[in-house]
Order: sequence, then C-alpha cells, then structure tokens
Amino acid sequence: MFSTTKRTMLCINCFRESSVDARLHCIDLDTAYGQGCKKLERAVMYSLLMYRCRDSLVRSDFADSDSTNVKLIIISI
Repeated sequence: MFSTTKRTMLCINCFRESSVDARLHCIDLDTAYGQGCKKLERAVMYSLLMYRCRDSLVRSDFADSDSTNVKLIIISI
C-alpha cells in the first residue's frame, strides 16, 4: 500500500496498525504508479510549453528590434 499523505510505502503490518482515517489515504501500488506517471507527464508537458513560449517570445523580440536597441527579456517561471 502507498500512503498519499506521507508519500511512503506501507507494509501490510503498518497498514493494519494505522488508524481508520489514515487507511482512507492509502492506495494500491498500481494506482499510485499510474497517478505518479500522469503527474510526471503533466509536469513535463508544462515545462515544454513554458520553454516554447519563452523561446518564441525571445525570438520575436529580437526579430522586432534593430541592431542598436537590443532588448533583454527575462522571464521567470
């Protein structure tokens, strides 16, 4: 079992000794793995989207400016 509150794996003995409320926050390993994969995929897609947005903003800014007035864009995420 995997505890979503503690973010740790529980052996069957620890699971049995835990309170009923704590057991409600436990899921099986396959479900935890699936949720972790989805979360990682969303994070990677978000990161790629932010990188592409930042890259296109920087490129469009440099394309619009003349050689004597170069702007520096700092985008914090």
